[in-house]
This record gives sequence, structure tokens and C-alpha cells, in this order.
Amino acid sequence: MLTFDKVLEMYDLERSDKKEIWTYESFNNHNLVARYWKKLVAHCNIRFKAEKDNNKLYFINQMVYRMSKLDDDKLKKIFINNVFKIRYFRELKLGQFQVKEYDYHQLCFLLKYSPESMLYAIDKFADMEAFDNQKLYSFFQIRYKESLRKSYNEEQLYYFYAISILGFVNILEQYKELVVKSNNQILISYYLKNGLFGQEEIIFLKSLIDEKYWFQNYHLILYCSELLSNIEDSIGRK
Repeated sequence: MLTFDKVLEMYDLERSDKKEIWTYESFNNHNLVARYWKKLVAHCNIRFKAEKDNNKLYFINQMVYRMSKLDDDKLKKIFINNVFKIRYFRELKLGQFQVKEYDYHQLCFLLKYSPESMLYAIDKFADMEAFDNQKLYSFFQIRYKESLRKSYNEEQLYYFYAISILGFVNILEQYKELVVKSNNQILISYYLKNGLFGQEEIIFLKSLIDEKYWFQNYHLILYCSELLSNIEDSIGRK
């Protein structure tokens, strides 16, 4: 018996069959991404001046530069997501930074490349006093519409979240007809919860009685006063 197994037996433990297998390539790629964001943080810390309130958003430029050094699209997305998730960014005092026009363009580039990163980044920028939300209006108006014409439900939810945080309610209302036909039951449920559908969309949703629509129908009953007031009959029809 191996020493490792003896120790496990001593403490009444057993081996785990769930283990991640790393190839040389995957291990190297993982380390490469980690090295890049660590270098980014180091460079940005050097440039940051705590006594100033007009520091440049150097890290955005560094993100664009360093992701261009990665060959794989998946790695680029992982890099973007990781930078916005790490403590450096989450604890960064953005009130001590200024925002230039090119910062908005580079940020849009990053968000478009990895829509998932909106989950980790957009709330920080929305709370930033010097950040002009309206500079991103056209970007989200165009990209949200494009996402609704595809079948990537998660991406649609990322855009919905970011648009909601930024307060662009009219964009959400503008594309409610695309949303109601999107087959994205989670997104449809959010629209129902926030009262973003008109009577025409509600009528359409009521016509969807197949069992596969159970999730959105549950929320339809929950947030439609007419159906909720007669809940037993509504459940029977659905």
C-alpha cells in the first residue's frame, strides 16, 4: 500500500475520483493567463498615484494590449473575466480616476469580446462619478438587439443585467417584441417581474400552454394580476 493510501486509511478517508487532469498545454495556458493579469496589476499599481483624483484608467489599455498577446479566443475571454473578478479591480477606488473618450471605446471592445465580464465590471463603472453611462448607450442598444437575434440565452441575460444596472430601461422596452419570441424563459420572466411587457406581449404569452413553458408561465401567473386573482383556473389552463 502506498504511503498516501495509508494516510487516507488512518483518517478514514478515501481517494476522490473527481480530479482535474491537466495537459502540459492546458497547464501552460492557465499559468500564462495568470502571469498576464499579475503583470497588469503590477504595472497599474506603479502608475497609480493615491494623492491624485485624475489617474488614468491604465488597466483598460493594458487589458486590450495583453489579451492581444493570447492566441486562443477562450483564453482571451478568461483573461478579461479574471481581471474584472480579481480583488484588484473589485477594490479599486474608481473615484480617483478620470475617463477619456478612448476608455469608453476600449471598454466596449472588452465587453463585446466577453459579454460575461459585464457581470463583474458594469456595477463598478456605473457607480463611478466620472463615468458617463450615456457613452455606452448606442453600444448596448445595438449589441442587445443582436444578441436577441441569436440563440445564446446566457449572453442575452448578461446584456439585460448590464442595461438594467445602467438604467437604460427604454432599450429593454424597445426590444420587448424580440424578447417575447426569444424562447429565453429566464429573460422573459425578468421582463414579467419588471413589468416591461405590454398587453400584446402578455396575450402572446398566454397562448403558450405547452408544458415546456412552465417556468415563464409560473412568472406570468405570478406577475399578471388577472391570472393571479384566479390562480386555480390559471394553473389548470397552464
